Amino acid sequence: MAVINGTAGADTLIGTAGDDEINALGGNDVIKSSAGADKIDGGAGTDTVDYSASTEGVSIDLRLGVGLAGRGGDAEGDTLNGIETVIGSAFNDVLSAGPYTIMTAVRLEGGTGDDIYNINMGYAPTIIEQAGGGNDEVRVSVINPNNTVLAANVERLTYVGAGAFTGYGNDSDNIITGGSGNDTLYGGAGADQFIGGAGYDGAGYLDSKEAVTINLKTGVHSGIAAGDTYTDIEVIRGSNFNDTFVGDGSGMDFDGGAGVDTVDYSGSTAGVNINVRLGSGTAGTGGEAEGSILTGIETVIGSAFNDVLTAGPYTIMTGVRLEGGTGDDIYNINMGYTPTIIEQAGGGDDEVRVSVVYTGGTTLAANVERLTYVGAGAFTGYGNDSDNVITGGSGNDTLYGGAGADKFIGGAGYDTAGYLDSKEAVTLNLKTGVYSGIAAGDTYTDIEVIRGSNFNDIFYGGSSFMMQDGAGGQDLVTYEQSSSAVTIDLINGTNVGEAAGHTYANIEIFQGSNFNDTLSGSRLTDTFIGGAGADVIDGREGQDSVWYITNATGVSINLQTQVNQGGDAEGDVLLNIERVLGSHYNDVLVGDTGANYLEGGLGNDVIDGGDGNDFLYGGLISSIGPFTLDSSNNGSQADILYGGNGNDTLVTAASDEGSQAYGEAGVDTITVAHGMADGGEGNDLLTGTGVGFSLSGGLGDDRLVLRASGFANGGEGDDTYTINTPTLVTIQDNGVSSGDKLILSYINSNELLADRIGDDLYLHRSGFAAGEAPQEGVRLESWFAGYNTIEQIQTADMQLIGLSGSQDLFS
Repeated sequence: MAVINGTAGADTLIGTAGDDEINALGGNDVIKSSAGADKIDGGAGTDTVDYSASTEGVSIDLRLGVGLAGRGGDAEGDTLNGIETVIGSAFNDVLSAGPYTIMTAVRLEGGTGDDIYNINMGYAPTIIEQAGGGNDEVRVSVINPNNTVLAANVERLTYVGAGAFTGYGNDSDNIITGGSGNDTLYGGAGADQFIGGAGYDGAGYLDSKEAVTINLKTGVHSGIAAGDTYTDIEVIRGSNFNDTFVGDGSGMDFDGGAGVDTVDYSGSTAGVNINVRLGSGTAGTGGEAEGSILTGIETVIGSAFNDVLTAGPYTIMTGVRLEGGTGDDIYNINMGYTPTIIEQAGGGDDEVRVSVVYTGGTTLAANVERLTYVGAGAFTGYGNDSDNVITGGSGNDTLYGGAGADKFIGGAGYDTAGYLDSKEAVTLNLKTGVYSGIAAGDTYTDIEVIRGSNFNDIFYGGSSFMMQDGAGGQDLVTYEQSSSAVTIDLINGTNVGEAAGHTYANIEIFQGSNFNDTLSGSRLTDTFIGGAGADVIDGREGQDSVWYITNATGVSINLQTQVNQGGDAEGDVLLNIERVLGSHYNDVLVGDTGANYLEGGLGNDVIDGGDGNDFLYGGLISSIGPFTLDSSNNGSQADILYGGNGNDTLVTAASDEGSQAYGEAGVDTITVAHGMADGGEGNDLLTGTGVGFSLSGGLGDDRLVLRASGFANGGEGDDTYTINTPTLVTIQDNGVSSGDKLILSYINSNELLADRIGDDLYLHRSGFAAGEAPQEGVRLESWFAGYNTIEQIQTADMQLIGLSGSQDLFS
């Protein structure tokens, strides 16, 4: 046996044709292959054994220490120790690294030929394979913690172990084969064949730089998946982009990974039943979903048949999208928010089933007909613009139908059908079942409360035992269609007739039947309309009202004597009523000794407040809820108002023509438009707002405010006239007191002009033609005929001008 020793430098050593012992010693040495069974020791440095001159393929082993004896060609019988690089032949070589090696610089070069690289160590050596250099394979038996990446120009990657292997192909067309464990295989570019072997194996595309489409039905894929095939693969994992998966019913699982990923069953030949949730869903059934489990999937597209698409439970994803397609589809929502549901118009009779309460409520997607809650909490559900069937669960649910003829089915619990989503008032006739607005065509089963809109709704009481909740607006409950008298007691709830069993919330107006009703108020402010019949109306506590705006004739109401007459008022008894609103005709309203609010409505009314501090209004100032004005009577009014004793407020209608308001005793506040105001006794405030009014202060220190062209006479006492209009007003003050004052709000002291025309004095700020009179300012009538009894003028710039009472002060 020849012994060949190298030096401490970089040597090239060539053995003999026999069995040699070659010791390379130090340096980065190259040992050329030769015949014979050689013992080769590389020593220190990075050393190479080169079999490129071998006339046959070689099989050689590198490992920590002495490797196994080589086979084939120049490697026959060779053993290698301390060798980092092996160069194969031009034939079919087997180059093995490991086991037990801890070397990190192993390099295997197969050359041409169909080479096999056995990797039996925990990291991937450097493999150099020539382009077009045969059909080559890397076989791995030990898991690399950093995963195994197939070297360039190698076609096959095979794992022969039992652990969970992760392997990456290259840009060529690869065959990537897993072992007996749960492997994850990535092909990279190229048309790759994935063979999972035993275990739960995945083909993945996390190495993709774009989205992929996987179509198992056609076998046509996109991106780096183009041309790929799958054998014994249980799950396909997508990229970090928005991927699309199409199943084929083979039970393949799909994991979308990052991105907004879609599974499309639109081509399925049967309906599918599939689940998406946080983590992995349950196995699908039916059609192309049979046996499939979805993970990380945000969008599911159903088939043209009857599908069941389920979201949740436990998902916290916020981008879930379910598209049922045609067919009668069921959407099971088992999570705490509502996913996006896309349903085709006319695409079957579809249903959303909800098992988890969402804080913001669940809104039925467009073109879905049914919303069903199958849980036990307090559910809030909203329909769409179609004809919906909305069903509650076992809790206290609130259901909104939206537009369309909806069926509300409350189920167990105390359930509500509501119309807060309405953009207009609704009319709910529980007697006839005819409703208006978005309530038109609706029906109710196991519903305990009907809740109106935020507008002025009308509830017609029927025989069903329901709470009527007006919600927002000024709402009316009416029994005018009742076939007998009703009794309503808003404190004790002992309601009789068609009102029996009814309860109320947020109802502002109660209307009786056309018979002799008994209507009793609450401890708050209530409004009653008795309707026809001799009704007993007791307001009890609070500021309570009785309205006669539905009466077809004028009424005569006397709260003091309880003699009430005319149409629906005939025979009525009004107890603890503070406010009365008359009809659209000519009424007589008389208050009692308390503080009354009497409102005439339309027509020419006579209103007498009686004793107490009253508010009298000749026209209609109150909001009247769902009622409308009778336009035939909505013309000019000539009302007569009497304040009586007490400090009263009297207001004539805005359309008054010739109305008369008498404050009488007390400190009164009177406002007229075009009519006459007489303060009577007391220190009164009189205001004129329309052209042609007349204010008479009477006794007391009165304030008279002129906001348009009109007439004022303060009478006795120290009166104050305030001119809040640039038009011409007329004042005649004939009182004998010495404290009267004129306030000119539109004229500054440096603008003030005074002119005498006849016995009148004009205070103004603009010139006027000869022979005419000023058209703005104040005309002090008969000032120079003895009515010069205003003692002080205050201009707009707060300058005071004292008057001596002389007729010639301004001459």
